[in-house]
Amino acid sequence: MQDLRKKIIIGSAQFGLDYGVNNGKIVGKKEVSDILGVANQNGIFDIDTATDYGRSQAVLGSVNKKRSGFKFISKVSRAENKRDLKFKIEQCLEDLGVDSLEALLIHDFNFFKSNQWFYDAMLEMRETAMFKKIGFSLYFPEELSYLLDRKLKFDIVQIPYNVFDRRFESYFKCLVDLGVEIHVRSVFLQGLFFLEDKILKEKFSLLYNNVKELQNICLKNNLKLHELLLNFVLNREEVSKLVLGIDSKEQLLLNLKALGRFEVTKSIMDKLRDKAVLDESLILPINWK
Repeated sequence: MQDLRKKIIIGSAQFGLDYGVNNGKIVGKKEVSDILGVANQNGIFDIDTATDYGRSQAVLGSVNKKRSGFKFISKVSRAENKRDLKFKIEQCLEDLGVDSLEALLIHDFNFFKSNQWFYDAMLEMRETAMFKKIGFSLYFPEELSYLLDRKLKFDIVQIPYNVFDRRFESYFKCLVDLGVEIHVRSVFLQGLFFLEDKILKEKFSLLYNNVKELQNICLKNNLKLHELLLNFVLNREEVSKLVLGIDSKEQLLLNLKALGRFEVTKSIMDKLRDKAVLDESLILPINWK
């Protein structure tokens, strides 16, 4: 059996921002250090970050000084010109304390769409070894269609994907055939799946019954909800990596333990096929009020 831990990427948005609907806190520096320690011990070396994540990159750089082997995937939203883009990437490398990134992703699709030079400049800078791979962080399938229709070259696409949000599934085979790595995020929908019943009813009433259906499936199959959600994504062979936002070392250990329920989840995948939610106002955090 494959080592599923190698598919995990540590998400770091919460290392520099109040992130998600179920925690509302910035992870402290010591806790970040502990998380990286557990990751290192378990052979997890990929970390996802971004220039828009507050002090996340600076914190990562400061706690990473004592370790080696971590590979950083960062994202940049926009720049005034090529010179400014180069400065932002250099600042990113300095903050993280590394000579090169594993990958650099375009974080603001609308800016890229109106500024073709941004993508061209990234392609050019990749040749300088500032980063190894280029990619896009997307929210909507039509954004991916735009890239594919124009036959633009990229190595990675990072997309939201979970039991409810299946909008990109129809593109999986095409991306694999093109040799593009599929990195997925929002497996827990920023913590929505774990909200208390009262809060779920008040703020996400239209998803309440959907979450309850998943909980019932878990009860019938001796699964915990986080085990089902995590392994549902990992059961898609097309998925190269899974970005997992982590708030504590205990949470990371809990999720690593959940990988042991992969086969159980595999046996009930058919029961999850019809659980997709089509309303983007419900499944996209950027649309939540």
